Amino acid sequence: MLRAMERDPLNRYHDARELAWDLEHQDQVAVAASAGRHTLNGRQATQKGSIFPYLLLGLIPALIFALLLFVAVHS
Repeated sequence: MLRAMERDPLNRYHDARELAWDLEHQDQVAVAASAGRHTLNGRQATQKGSIFPYLLLGLIPALIFALLLFVAVHS
């Protein structure tokens, strides 16, 4: 059933016959391997992609503080 809910339309069932065949022959469908791969790739992409913007946002106040300190010392 996970294949029916895929985000990418190319990975979904093309018609109802494919879905019906998978439901009738569940012992021949490799569901666990594709579900685990999808979840693992999704988690890795989320973790890698979400840290960098927060690091940049954290550097902005530090840069502003350093600039204000520089101006205060040299004036």
